Amino acid sequence: MLIGWIGLNLMYLVLLGRLVRLLVKDMVMKLSMMLLLDYYLLFFQEVEMGNFVAVAAADADAVDGEDADGGGDDGGGDHLLPP
Repeated sequence: MLIGWIGLNLMYLVLLGRLVRLLVKDMVMKLSMMLLLDYYLLFFQEVEMGNFVAVAAADADAVDGEDADGGGDDGGGDHLLPP
């Protein structure tokens, strides 16, 4: 009877260990996928911001009295620029 009781407890421990291993594996997979998704979203956000900054810089060039292509006065006001 004692051997049966020990065997039953060992079986429970093995099943509990497998369950814990499965849960940990699942959590690690979800965490790594979330981190990967965050990395890609951050990367694309920086690319988007880089494009926005480039467009804003071209607009700032256009405001300071020249066209965006650098060729002539577009009537922009130099009074809009800081001293």
